[in-house]
Amino acid sequence: MENILGWLLLQAIICGLFCGYIAGEKGRSFGNWFILGFFFSILALIAVAAIPAITTKPTASKAKILNIKNTENNDKDKRTQLNQFAHAEKNFHNDSYKLYLVEKYDISKNEVLNKFVLENELYQNLDDVLIAAHEKEKIESKYYDGLNNLFR
Repeated sequence: MENILGWLLLQAIICGLFCGYIAGEKGRSFGNWFILGFFFSILALIAVAAIPAITTKPTASKAKILNIKNTENNDKDKRTQLNQFAHAEKNFHNDSYKLYLVEKYDISKNEVLNKFVLENELYQNLDDVLIAAHEKEKIESKYYDGLNNLFR
């Protein structure tokens, strides 16, 4: 019996470490996710794997859509501030928020068709695709706001 309890304890610690590591890589709390992983093992691993990262890094192709030049690596802090500001404001008329939508929803321009693509749907112009992404963000944010507050 003691041997089984020892293995269960070892499994709980390992699962907690995995959950904490994955959460840390996604910009979330290592400690909170370690505790969740320790007590809920595989369920917590599935949950931490499913949640989105808090911050994302823009790529040059995405920045071109809004005619924003991707500069040196020393702008990492500016990009982080941009994402934090966009999360706080979520105002469609805010250029930072528009860039956030482009990054999050992987909006790109198909050069052959000369149309914008969002989740395999085509849009005539940038405003139309940003409005569609904004609507998706409003729906998604209601769901994730509750989860983010619970698991931070």
